[in-house]
Amino acid sequence: MKEGWARQQSARFLQASTIQPRLRLLQRFEEFTGLYPWQWAPADGEAFIVHLRSGAKPIQLSTARSYEVVIELFVEYLLDRRYGWVETCQERFGLSP
Repeated sequence: MKEGWARQQSARFLQASTIQPRLRLLQRFEEFTGLYPWQWAPADGEAFIVHLRSGAKPIQLSTARSYEVVIELFVEYLLDRRYGWVETCQERFGLSP
């Protein structure tokens, strides 16, 4: 999924300097939730942002918003019927993003 999304972004002429940090953020989010992308729920994203906005080194509001946008872009990719992830996940795991 993440490789496909990286290819999609590259095909839209985004640079590696944009794509790689986005992929790292998705990895952090996946590690935080302990879930695969097709298992994510909106509450997971909210908990992730709340977690990052608290503690000794909270992220700034602008950073939190940019993280939300990246996660939203990835989920939009997963839900885009042209890529077939909804059907693939439903067939393989009985769940869909």
